[in-house]
Amino acid sequence: MAKISKGIEISNSYGEWLSTHSWTHFMTGTTRKEMTMNSARRQAEGFHKYLSMGGDSTMFFAAEPFDVKIGYHIHALVKLPPQLLFTDAVLMWQKVTGCTKKKDWNRIELLPYNSELGASYYCGKYITKNLSDYDFFKPIQLGERTKKQLNENWRMFKTSFK
Repeated sequence: MAKISKGIEISNSYGEWLSTHSWTHFMTGTTRKEMTMNSARRQAEGFHKYLSMGGDSTMFFAAEPFDVKIGYHIHALVKLPPQLLFTDAVLMWQKVTGCTKKKDWNRIELLPYNSELGASYYCGKYITKNLSDYDFFKPIQLGERTKKQLNENWRMFKTSFK
């Protein structure tokens, strides 16, 4: 039997644990501008906060460097709140990444989660990488003031986005 390295063991264990959650989508997000590891984290946190306006949202994200260009991109396992529209989630990515016009659209691929395709293991492998960042965001209860401010920002963004 071949010996499995500690990194692979940890990655597989993390993938197994991520598989126990009820994800609704697998997400890949990029921006037109170079994204640093820190900005990738801020955008993942902001995306989760906006998703939380629609109800309980859980998210695991991993930011990793591109293979062929400078900068980072995000992979995430997401549980969208049931009442949140898919199109709103896509627009929320545009909001948190600073996109203000449709012609400057930042890429988001938000695919229905299929546990048989191994996305949880794919995301889990980044915890053993040196140049990656990752986190697990549980459902958050937004305070009334924060929720009101986010909803107002969101309403203004949706009406101005062309």
